[in-house]
Amino acid sequence: MLNTEKIAVMTKAAIYEEKEGLQDDRIVSYFETDYLLKGLFGSLITYTVAFFVIFMLYAAYHFEDLVLLLYSDALTPFLWSALRIYLTCLVPFLLVTFLIYLVRYHQTREKVSSYRRMLETLADGNEEEKA
Repeated sequence: MLNTEKIAVMTKAAIYEEKEGLQDDRIVSYFETDYLLKGLFGSLITYTVAFFVIFMLYAAYHFEDLVLLLYSDALTPFLWSALRIYLTCLVPFLLVTFLIYLVRYHQTREKVSSYRRMLETLADGNEEEKA
């Protein structure tokens, strides 16, 4: 005789394995700090490249003004202000990245532990049927 509750649990487990299981296993395989540092490092590189591209576009658009700054020895304050803008925007960007990766890691751990509990329920049901 078919046990409909067991079939429903097995279906949920199979759907989880198909859609999110592999990705969640990769996330949970990291320690929390390693996962956060990996995300922060990737965001730092992405932000730096994006800032550099935007800075180069700005420099190309205002090339004549920058050449005049170069000859008037006023380029250094301009570069310091660019660095200040970079750091001022970097800190909130990394903070948001940290929060996103932290929430993602904890949600994934909850999903994986729920999945494992589901599998334990199935295993316990199989042992009871054999007895």
